[in-house]
Amino acid sequence: MDKDNSVESTEQGTDNHDGQGKDKDGYTISRQTLLLASGGALVALAFLGIEMVSSQLKPAGVSLAKEVYGFKDWFMSKVERVIEDVEDIISEAKHGHYKDIQADAESVKREKEMLEKVEAHINKKVERKQAKPKEE
Repeated sequence: MDKDNSVESTEQGTDNHDGQGKDKDGYTISRQTLLLASGGALVALAFLGIEMVSSQLKPAGVSLAKEVYGFKDWFMSKVERVIEDVEDIISEAKHGHYKDIQADAESVKREKEMLEKVEAHINKKVERKQAKPKEE
């Protein structure tokens, strides 16, 4: 191990480190090992803290979840009402459209009947005029 990466035993200004992770009195602990151990300890403390905090926050979480479900139910009832209104509007529009088509069809039928009557009347007059010159 490197001098920079290890914690050294420096008694009376002497270096007891032999570069193999050991010193003359025993083992040394590298900085990486210290960081790993301290990080593990912090994670363990964090989990313990979360467990303690979660037991205190559980009632607030339950209350929040109830409010969320209440909001969801309220919102969905509003959405359903809007959907029903839109369906009613579309249904009325379809009915009005088909009623207009039916009225247009009836109008066309009446116009056709009137044109047929006018045509029949004109044909009669034409026949009379054609018949009059023959009689003279």
